[in-house]
Order: sequence, then structure tokens, then C-alpha cells
Amino acid sequence: MTKASPSPAGGVAPFRRGTSHPSLFPSEPLPTADGDLIVTAGNDAQFRKLCEVLGAPGLADDSRFTTNARRTANREQLRPLLAERLATRPAADWFRDLIGVGVPCGPIYKMNEVFDDPQVRHLGMAAPVPRPGGGELSLVGPAIRLSRAGWWVRLPHASAKLLICKGLCCGLCSHRNICSH
Repeated sequence: MTKASPSPAGGVAPFRRGTSHPSLFPSEPLPTADGDLIVTAGNDAQFRKLCEVLGAPGLADDSRFTTNARRTANREQLRPLLAERLATRPAADWFRDLIGVGVPCGPIYKMNEVFDDPQVRHLGMAAPVPRPGGGELSLVGPAIRLSRAGWWVRLPHASAKLLICKGLCCGLCSHRNICSH
């Protein structure tokens, strides 16, 4: 809704900006030595902390970047300065240091890395369920949970005739396309 608001409110048609926020900078993925990290400095104090952690405290005093409005207007000049600093270390190091001083950020994972994240594990987002043939299969748990409601993940009832699974549902499928077990 946020990106659509300027259109009816002021007659301004929004344009595509990818994952970059239209009125806050930085608030987008930035490259590190080993992958991208989403970094958001939501206010001037967070931007100052970001600059300090990056070892570039002078950026916070540069007249082009002293306020969010100026950073947003000059994002094309600021982005490469931030990226140059971030490229010197791995995303996990920056994440630890930035979170440590209160600068919101987060790694962008490849799919095979998602469930290794400590917070994802803590929240139980991978839900192990028994395979019909033995062993366990890890499925994605529910993204939304209510505090007083139980939740569970289970395989389809045996009456389900077909499950499109590419062979991941039970390990018994040789055709790796449609499972009827």
C-alpha cells in the first residue's frame, strides 16, 4: 500500500525501484565480500552508527548525506561509497556488528542456507514430519502463528490420490514427478 499511496494522494505514479525503498536511504540490499546484506538506516542516528561501523564516520557529516531527505536525493552518490566499505568483509561480520549497534540489517540467503539461520531454527520454521516409509522429511512450518493456537505440519491424508512432489514427499517415488504413496 505504501508504494501506491502517492498516486491517489498526489497524482504521482510510482516507478519500479526493485527492493530499494522510495523515500528512505539506505534501505536496500548492498554487496558485501560474500553476498548481499539488506541495510536500513531508518533515521539520522542509525545512519551515523552505520558510518561508524563502516569506518567512515565522515560520511554522516557530508552535507549530501546529513538527513534522510538528502541521502535519498543523493542515493546514486552514496550507494557506491557504502558498497565499497561493505565489500571488505563477509555479510555475517557486518550483520553482527551492525545489529550490535542497532542498525537494522539482514542477510539475503540462498534457498539452501535459509534453514541454517539461528533465528529460523529458533522459531521452528522447519517442521520435521514422519515419512510414510520411515525417517523424517523437513517441511516449511507456518509463517503465522497465533499465541494460543497450536500449529502442526503434516503430510496429506492417505486418501489424497496424487501429490506433485518431484520425489521429495516420501522417497519411494522412482519417477520423481507424481507421488501416490
